[in-house]
Amino acid sequence: IRELNLPYQAAWVGIGCFNHGVYRIQIMTDRMLTIWVDGEEICLHTDAQSGAVFGHACLNGDHEVRIELEDWQCKAKFDIDVYRIR
Repeated sequence: IRELNLPYQAAWVGIGCFNHGVYRIQIMTDRMLTIWVDGEEICLHTDAQSGAVFGHACLNGDHEVRIELEDWQCKAKFDIDVYRIR
């Protein structure tokens, strides 16, 4: 698939231990995506200035974060930032 550069559905999955707080999960990509925390989809927004897609989650302890990407291609851009905002 990589050599043909055909689009497919991809997922990034990570498990993290979070200090109590509200976290921003921000993705820079040109693909449609969905973010799930512990199996629940979070509401996404787009920053008009940067084009970043982001969502917020109140976390404490261990959590699974899953990002599903539509029409993914190996050469597509994907940058992720996760940080506590309060």
